[in-house]
Amino acid sequence: MLVDRLVYYLIHEEGMTWRDDDYRANKVVKCVKNESFKGIFHVKIGGQKHVFNYSTRAQFLAVLWPHMAKNILAKIGVNASIVPVPNSGATIQDRDDYKTLKYARAIAASSAGKLTAVDALRWETAQTPQHKGKGRRDPTVRFQNLRLITRPAVPVILFDDFLTSGASLIAAYWRLEEAGVAPIRAFVIGRQTHTQEPNMLGWGSEDLPIPEAPMI
Repeated sequence: MLVDRLVYYLIHEEGMTWRDDDYRANKVVKCVKNESFKGIFHVKIGGQKHVFNYSTRAQFLAVLWPHMAKNILAKIGVNASIVPVPNSGATIQDRDDYKTLKYARAIAASSAGKLTAVDALRWETAQTPQHKGKGRRDPTVRFQNLRLITRPAVPVILFDDFLTSGASLIAAYWRLEEAGVAPIRAFVIGRQTHTQEPNMLGWGSEDLPIPEAPMI
């Protein structure tokens, strides 16, 4: 499955000297995560240069969602359902909105009616975050805990705020494929990396291999 990402976010390694773009991408990620940071960052979105800091985070997100919607529509070329990967605490018992669902709805609201956010997936029990606990890189563990609560209309695209191992995206793909609505593509805001990539900011894509779904 092809996965498009807006920025890379760098995981610091010993002896690494960060560049300006590494810091800028990191601040974009902190804005999305709602984590405080010092200073400002410059970004070019939709051909216009913008300057933001943590206190103007809301303004940054207001610019980000239309940009995401425009890029998604340019890539897929058709109207679609956006299915967000649920955050770790988004369970079938707790039907409150979760962060990636709110973000997916904000993107859809900026698409002139061409994208529809669908609360299709929830965890059976609260999921251990990817950076904690055993089995975090095993999509089968996540698949076993993931439930389809609403069947989205096709075509379907997956959305997540960040991509680390890809286990959650694979589990989500399997569960939707099982229902006959396999996603055609996935979009994330940030992609974790341990390498200082040539272009830390700006759209790029990679192929996420989808193994055959387990027999459960």
